[in-house]
Amino acid sequence: MRGSSLQARRANWFARFPLCVACEKLGRVSAALELDHVIPLWEGGPDADSNLQGLCIPCHAAKTAAELRRRYGKSQ
Repeated sequence: MRGSSLQARRANWFARFPLCVACEKLGRVSAALELDHVIPLWEGGPDADSNLQGLCIPCHAAKTAAELRRRYGKSQ
């Protein structure tokens, strides 16, 4: 998904789920600014709403770094 359809999907998602799910689990309140696939597409995760979550920028960066280490087997 790209372009205006992706932007509409993001806007709809954040209107419904405005908070970072990782921060919420830790008792923090942070705005979700990144739409993330829970299971990355490269690991076979579907591009479906059931596989999406909103994350703040720091939580998304940490998750992405961990996924890169898993994928490529080295520190990032």
